[in-house]
Amino acid sequence: MAWWLEDHIREGKEELNFSDFKNYSEKKANHKLEEISELIKDDEMPLPSYTLIHRNAKVTAEEKSAINVWIKSMGLQITE
Repeated sequence: MAWWLEDHIREGKEELNFSDFKNYSEKKANHKLEEISELIKDDEMPLPSYTLIHRNAKVTAEEKSAINVWIKSMGLQITE
């Protein structure tokens, strides 16, 4: 189980690492923000395997809205 979790975290950081976000090109950063909005809108994040263990990690409608407000504050036009 520990190996699976470690691998899962590594893969996630390869996809999006907020520690390196400031070093992303504007195009890459914008794409990642758009992906965040879409995944959350479609209830694909957090992953079902994560919320199975951490039931309180599900994103509420209010949290989705706050995330989209933050993304819009970065200058992106997204559809909710």
